[in-house]
Amino acid sequence: VVVYFFFFKQKTAYEIYQCDWSSDVCSSDLEKYHNSVTIKPNNRTSISVHLARKTKAKAFIRSLFIPGLGQFYAEKPGRGTLFLLGEVAAIVGIYSFNSKYNTAIDDYHTAQNKYQQGVDQHDIDSYYNDMQTTFNKMNSAAEKRKLFIGTAAGIWLLNVFDSALSGAATEK
Repeated sequence: VVVYFFFFKQKTAYEIYQCDWSSDVCSSDLEKYHNSVTIKPNNRTSISVHLARKTKAKAFIRSLFIPGLGQFYAEKPGRGTLFLLGEVAAIVGIYSFNSKYNTAIDDYHTAQNKYQQGVDQHDIDSYYNDMQTTFNKMNSAAEKRKLFIGTAAGIWLLNVFDSALSGAATEK
């Protein structure tokens, strides 16, 4: 006979008998534990499990590494999802505008080389205008990239502070 026990959030060790489960266990207090136990028929078996309480410190540490992870740990999945998706969106923005910035730099250098090698005044004026246009695109992409870097840093900091202040709901 194989019996699966799912233990959730229990601070102290208990003996668990068939149909004996204490209702004072709060599912958000303790870290989850899963294990299977084989019990032979007609044998009384004692199972002892010690589960650690969730703490603000553990939520804080998790949020330092991955935004939202501390909130998921503290049983606040809505906040965790917002922080995680916000950070991913900010990183996508950083990557996107960094790519546009690098393209604008290449275009600027191309226009600059054409400008320096130009012979005809009409071509020189056209290359100069191209340089100005690509320079403006480069500056715009750099500013937007800075904005997304600041956003990513802000989301990360807010996530860390949120996990440190709200942390696990039942810490004592």
